[in-house]
Amino acid sequence: MRAESTRSLVIGLFVVTDRAELTAAELVRLARCRGVSSSNLKCHLTRMVQDGSLVRRGTPRSFLYAPSPAKQRVIKAIRTRMNPAEEPWTGEWILLAPARPSAGGRRRLVFDGFRAVNRGAFARPAWPRSWAVARAEAHVEREGGAFAIGPLTGVCSEAGWVRAYALERLARRAAGIGERVARALTTPPMGERALALRLALGEEIARLFALDPRLPPVLWGGRDPLAAVARAHARLERVLARASAPFLASVLASRPSADAARTA
Repeated sequence: MRAESTRSLVIGLFVVTDRAELTAAELVRLARCRGVSSSNLKCHLTRMVQDGSLVRRGTPRSFLYAPSPAKQRVIKAIRTRMNPAEEPWTGEWILLAPARPSAGGRRRLVFDGFRAVNRGAFARPAWPRSWAVARAEAHVEREGGAFAIGPLTGVCSEAGWVRAYALERLARRAAGIGERVARALTTPPMGERALALRLALGEEIARLFALDPRLPPVLWGGRDPLAAVARAHARLERVLARASAPFLASVLASRPSADAARTA
């Protein structure tokens, strides 16, 4: 398995188990279903702590790992994108001009669906409005600058921006994943194999929605390919969660759930 996939697998294990923290032993046992060795997994845990993807507490013999706040924000963002918004779009866009557009800030802007107007300004549809405004405010708070809301005019045509989002490529990717999910639903596996499939498809779907610029359906030309994938994934999750539950319970029997830990 590629290093990037192994890193995604580690984060995916926190998502599918719904655990705030996991031990190295639990992560090793669960990752084995995807063919990741103990030494490989432990090496990635160390590197992910070093680069800030994971946080760790406890003593060396009983370390507890958790996604870092930055990774938790990414998880939350992807979950948000998988819940389609129903509100109509007013046709307005957000134009944002950060004062200090760092490399990391540019990556975060692209993740949130902003695209460059020029070297110092970025735009995206003001939709869903409260979410889009909140994201613009977060970028300004982090990077400085200002933003405005209104229609696109002049050289900033909607047609040009839609091309910048490469929607056809994104739609083809969504269609391919949708087909794989449909095949998985015809004969879903059980136990450890169900968890392996849940993690494998979950990684693909998470990567897809990490690319989702969250555009109003009208800019898709009336299509909604990502929403179709989200609906199919919800069905798959229900099936594979039930099928993998006994295996997960056998590995995590002595550990409280995230909800229980939060209310303790």
